[in-house]
Amino acid sequence: MNRKTVMPSKLTRRDILKYSGGTLLGVMLSPLPWKLLDDSAIWTQNWSLTPKLSHGPLSSLVSRCTLCQAGCAVQADCVGGTPYRLAGIDGGLCAPGLAGHHLAHHPLRIVHPHLFSGRDDMSTMTAVPLNEAAAVISKRLALRIGSTAVLDHQPGRPVSEQYRTFLAAADGLYLVPSSREEETVARLRAMSSVPSHDYGFDLENSTLIVSFGAPLLDGWGVPSMMQSLRLNGAARFVQVDCRRSRTAAQAHEWLPVRPGTERLLALSMLNVLLHEGLVTAAVKRNVADLNDALRTTRPLTPEAAAPVTGIAAPAVRDLAVQLAASDGAVVLSGADAGGGPFDAETQKAVAAINVLIGAVGHRGGIVRRTTVPGIPAHAPAMTLAEAPDRSIGVLFVDGADSGYAVPWELIERKLQKDALVVSFSPVLNTVSAHADVLIPAPALYEAAAGIPNGPGAPAASFAVSMPLLPKNEHTAEPSDVLRLLAAELGIAPEFPSSEDAAKRTAEAVYASKSGSVRTPDGSVTAVAEIGSAEELWTLFTGGARWTDEPERTGAMPRFTLGLTGTDAAAPTMQGLAMIANGWRGTVSASQISPVLSKVFQESELRHNAGTVLLNPLTASSFGLNAGDAATVSTDRGTMTVRVRTDAGVRPDTIEAVIGPLPNGAETPRHPSGRTMLDLCAVAADGTWRITPAFIQKA
Repeated sequence: MNRKTVMPSKLTRRDILKYSGGTLLGVMLSPLPWKLLDDSAIWTQNWSLTPKLSHGPLSSLVSRCTLCQAGCAVQADCVGGTPYRLAGIDGGLCAPGLAGHHLAHHPLRIVHPHLFSGRDDMSTMTAVPLNEAAAVISKRLALRIGSTAVLDHQPGRPVSEQYRTFLAAADGLYLVPSSREEETVARLRAMSSVPSHDYGFDLENSTLIVSFGAPLLDGWGVPSMMQSLRLNGAARFVQVDCRRSRTAAQAHEWLPVRPGTERLLALSMLNVLLHEGLVTAAVKRNVADLNDALRTTRPLTPEAAAPVTGIAAPAVRDLAVQLAASDGAVVLSGADAGGGPFDAETQKAVAAINVLIGAVGHRGGIVRRTTVPGIPAHAPAMTLAEAPDRSIGVLFVDGADSGYAVPWELIERKLQKDALVVSFSPVLNTVSAHADVLIPAPALYEAAAGIPNGPGAPAASFAVSMPLLPKNEHTAEPSDVLRLLAAELGIAPEFPSSEDAAKRTAEAVYASKSGSVRTPDGSVTAVAEIGSAEELWTLFTGGARWTDEPERTGAMPRFTLGLTGTDAAAPTMQGLAMIANGWRGTVSASQISPVLSKVFQESELRHNAGTVLLNPLTASSFGLNAGDAATVSTDRGTMTVRVRTDAGVRPDTIEAVIGPLPNGAETPRHPSGRTMLDLCAVAADGTWRITPAFIQKA
């Protein structure tokens, strides 16, 4: 830790933005002593100094992790009721999940509601009672200037329904992140004649899985599930990726597409399907704009696309033929945790492949799923990128973390000049650091929470995360704030606590008499055989997960593909193509326990923020060697970075790592409060995967 760091007596917005980038902030916000984290580095070198837990009985508790929507079951080993170790049940936990019980004591933790005195960088941060913070929000809502919006990082939860209820009364916008693991099925819902239908990936029965950029074998979905599918050998994995990512390295086949040409590659695959007799008559009847699709794709043959995409025509044609012939093929696109989503046109082209190969409604493809009882189906939610620019007057940002980067520039673009931003985050991060009102939500394992469908799950499911830690007295659940605002604004619906909302969902599941419940020990009980809603709730509090019966799909709905062939070529740019990338759950300092610093940030098992990867030939052309300091410049600014070389990196590109800076490392090479995400250009469509950049030796 940087021992020379001195915290100011009053925190300003500039201080918050500086320290939330990765260096330690907490002496003013959290009871955790700075020295504790200084000691954590010493413990790994002298284990005799490891602090001893208080005396008490040994016990084990079961809960579920809510760091992401996977909702993995965990066993917590405790001393005196305090967890000291977490372990996964029926599968592994990701690295951040293993230290999830530390996050309540994170040095970036917010333990009081706060207001900023103004909007400039020198505005100071002041602790206030919750009702005073709510009064500021309700006063602004009463003015009805601009739209009221909620950005919900983990949609589909019981609290998500409360947000929708509140927004319905306020005539507001319900927004979800642009980066999602269900990108493809969400796009299919929007293309379907029945957009209320919900879909999931039946990957456990797939025989061929083609991924456009999705990190399927590197933290996507439920940890360990995708690796199990890969190791079991039931499905063949093909990765279309402009980087030699960890998924590309583990896939059976990697198609190294040129950056920014994924859409053209998908369209050339559609050309083969549509113009070489690979689409069945039944599928053709269910495509409303088939003639338009034929016209759009006719000139985009694999031969015409190959010089642009870098993928030889025979490889494209062979993959398209395999997809059409496979019984259980699926194609999906996905966001990189640091690099963000594909543009909408690329998403549509990938989704259209599933329609034309008959994967929708087919075992091993994309199947229809029911909704969780008590949580009604909705039309596809609007993504943050789709919200009108300069339209939002009041924005609530939910505290649940998606694990994906969200550039502040993208959020700011949607806000009116004097918009009020309210954060429900338990910790400071690069988004909450810009908020005007900070409401400290409970940290992980401090409050009960309902967990709906896992990402891309083929069937509806529900589970509950139960508290393992006492809740800080000054924290407030979003429902607490919504209740106060509803009273001020005369909104009638009630807003129950997260635990009460989860109980109501459990009651609805019991009333459905559908599906079954699986407990952590592996036993399965049909809901119809459970004696009461209370008995079902007891199972949920013990870590059980309910899964509904598979949806019995009828006729496939009609789809409107909406394909366009214009601007499908590679983007032209000066300089090098900087490709942003990151690892889910580690793109922000707020998502990582500081105790993981040794393992995660110093081991170099994952590259730190402030690191760029270059092909050795590219590095040599700029007079750079591995380990050198360099400056990377884009239209967004300049940053000093450390160079790593890797022959697997595409020439004439820069792979930029998006993530937190090493804790406390405020050095010329690692300046605080600035990461490579700040240098990424957010395009008009809300994407930032590729940015023109220049590099030179520092």
